[in-house]
Amino acid sequence: MDAAADPPAAASSDAALAEAPSEDSAEPTLYAAPIITPPTPDELRLAEARKQMLRALDTKITQEDDATALGAIELLEKLVSNILAHPDEPKYREFKASNPAISKKLLKVPGGMEFVNAAGFSTKVVQFEEIWQLQGSGIELTVLEHAQEGLARYKALVHERLQKREAAREERKRGIDKEKELILQQIEGDKSERKDKSWK
Repeated sequence: MDAAADPPAAASSDAALAEAPSEDSAEPTLYAAPIITPPTPDELRLAEARKQMLRALDTKITQEDDATALGAIELLEKLVSNILAHPDEPKYREFKASNPAISKKLLKVPGGMEFVNAAGFSTKVVQFEEIWQLQGSGIELTVLEHAQEGLARYKALVHERLQKREAAREERKRGIDKEKELILQQIEGDKSERKDKSWK
């Protein structure tokens, strides 16, 4: 009886094997490699401009004394914000290199000229005078938006540095005043002691 019961089990296992797909018949799974699109010329221009502007701010402009650094950053902020606020007005897109404020506060400051170049300005000579001018609209305005963000961040850093130095100066001043006060107290104490001795 037991022997008669075995064949159907064997038959069912054979049927299961027949239904199971073999390794050879399994469909191969395709793993598609991610498609990497190369950056566009505008993306490359923006990345390079950001790198150059941040380098000018980080390694040169903000390495100057606080007043010089703030003067350059605030002037750059004004130039950039004027263009972004009035993108179609040519008068905001150029400035003369001979302008006393721009020459002193920006172009003669280490890193100032590098920042202006990276932001998209280039020079031309008109009637023997050097003019800095911004050409283009699309990507150049995007570059200026990033310039504005970077300038605001570094301006805040310089202000923070200035506040810390001012606080340290005040702390030193308080220390000196305290020392003077102690010396004066000691002098007054010595005077009183001498006065007491003279009455004896």
